Amino acid sequence: LATLACNLISEDSATSEKPLLTEDRPTVLILAPAAGTAYAVGSEVTIHAIARDLGPGVARIEATIDIPGQPVILTQEATNPAGEARLEAILTWTAAGNQAYLVNVQAFRADGTASAIATTSIMIKPAPEILPPAVTPESSTSGGSEPAATEEEVGGIPNLPPGLPGTVNAITPVRQGPAPSYQVVLTAGQNEAVTVVGRSADSTWYVIQVGTGYGWIFASFVTVTGDTSTLPVVDAPQ
Repeated sequence: LATLACNLISEDSATSEKPLLTEDRPTVLILAPAAGTAYAVGSEVTIHAIARDLGPGVARIEATIDIPGQPVILTQEATNPAGEARLEAILTWTAAGNQAYLVNVQAFRADGTASAIATTSIMIKPAPEILPPAVTPESSTSGGSEPAATEEEVGGIPNLPPGLPGTVNAITPVRQGPAPSYQVVLTAGQNEAVTVVGRSADSTWYVIQVGTGYGWIFASFVTVTGDTSTLPVVDAPQ
């Protein structure tokens, strides 16, 4: 899985067509997001691009989120103002709206010479309203029990505890339950910050908070800060 995560951000798995290097102008390649990737409103969209130049060098990379009437322009400047042979950009934007947008990325030399435009697309959706499933105490090998929900139950569904901060390592689906057979409710972006509030009995899946709801994500794709053994064990939805 670690290899898969690395491949998701390699140039061989770029989401835009790999351009031909020439001395006439720089080239740019979009590594992420993949076309059609969905994000919940309020989540972090990460745009990853690499530009190259056989001439004077790349001075900056610009990514434009084509929001009608209010385009968002994100810029990565080269350390050397004159330009660099290779420039990598990781740009972030907080998802807003409720529709599909084009993301146009372009590289520039210091004299303004521009690359061809590389394009991908994203879909912004409302955060899903997914109720947290029941938390079940589970016996441990020491004769104790796994932690359960720490707050009072409301309407038979317990409130999950505050949870632990986590970061998604690669673009990956968030599902309604802890298995590939469950419906995908949205796609988590690479480097997106999440709150991990529960886990499956075997700790291979985490429950993460998504807006005001919850979803399941494969544990190998999340780096969690803190002791995940303290997270409550959550039953899969029926």
